[in-house]
Amino acid sequence: YFLCIVMCSFVLFGIILIPFPRSKNIIESNHLQSYDNSLKNKILSWLPAHQIDDIEKSESILPDWSQIFWTPIDVEISTDPMIILCKLNFKEYSSSPHKYSMFRDFVAMSNCNGSNRKRELLSKLINELNILGDSPRGRIVKPTGFVFHESRVGSTLVANSLASDPWSMVFSESAPTANALLHCNQCSKDIKIKIFRDVVTLMGNS
Repeated sequence: YFLCIVMCSFVLFGIILIPFPRSKNIIESNHLQSYDNSLKNKILSWLPAHQIDDIEKSESILPDWSQIFWTPIDVEISTDPMIILCKLNFKEYSSSPHKYSMFRDFVAMSNCNGSNRKRELLSKLINELNILGDSPRGRIVKPTGFVFHESRVGSTLVANSLASDPWSMVFSESAPTANALLHCNQCSKDIKIKIFRDVVTLMGNS
């Protein structure tokens, strides 16, 4: 597994991965799927045959999407923060990351409401994770990289490219990490660091 977290330094503006025509009406999902397929076929037509074979083989080996898990989607900051969690739809996100370039779009697509949303104290979640230890449910994917960026530098393109790998976990401009670092005014530097590390640990628990 690969875990990458994209974080902003300043207010960001969206960068379109690949532009496509829009009308005043909402584009139907099957229209988008048709566009995705034609775009994929166009890109594949540029590649040598042996590379296409390698891609097709790799696409046949996918994660077990039936294994779903709670992931932090927001943090209510205090000395013991309240974590809001959701079972995110990584399968859909990986298939078309350019549709959900921002974390808020990913959350909206995952329908993080009702029974698919819960709140727990950070301390409780970390204690439960420590109890699980080395069991499969206690597995933690450590961050492979952080992408720090400002507006219009291509960071969304990088995030979407990484997210298209079904074996990766990418969080682009996610609220939990930003809140942990920037919105606890009463927290000392050490507490902010601890909260940030604990939140990232929960994000990598998959």
